[in-house]
Amino acid sequence: MTQYRILRDAVARPLGWLGKAALLLGLALGLVLVVPALLGFDRYVITGGSMTGTVDKYSVVFEREVPVDTLAVGDVITYQPPADAPTHSLVTHRIISIGTSPDGRRVLHTQGDANPDPDPWRFELVQPTVNRMTFHVPYVGWPLIALADPQARRLLLGVRCGGPSEVWGPPHRRAPPPHLSPDPITPTRRTIPEALS
Repeated sequence: MTQYRILRDAVARPLGWLGKAALLLGLALGLVLVVPALLGFDRYVITGGSMTGTVDKYSVVFEREVPVDTLAVGDVITYQPPADAPTHSLVTHRIISIGTSPDGRRVLHTQGDANPDPDPWRFELVQPTVNRMTFHVPYVGWPLIALADPQARRLLLGVRCGGPSEVWGPPHRRAPPPHLSPDPITPTRRTIPEALS
């Protein structure tokens, strides 16, 4: 019995510490994401390497919506590239030049800080506002990317419709002991003897 307790304690202690560390990490991640959102920041996870050195891959970028006419060269913005661009997902790049179209609109040209060349498109922002980067938190985005994948989410959280057992296999069910098994002869409803009715 003593050896069992020693082994149990040897396993339980590190698992307890690991659980507490995971809880603290989750709380810290929640604070990093929730508090800025309550303060009006939009947030994006950087999934590419085009801004490496300034904003590394898997960083979370916090941005505020600003009027387009307040943008300046050097600002880092997140925007939807033009329809003819080779990418159709949001892009977070630095403004390298601002020009004017023949009809008087601002035309922007951007480049990723780690890219050797500017983006192959110039564009106008048709909305009156755009998200401009205020600050970023490095490497905090990788758990969010992992949790976006349903398989990873099930593995990390151990939760699905039926709980952890569906992740690691079906639950093992034992037959009830013979003295607790239902007797097919015993009626399911209690009957009142006819003499009392």
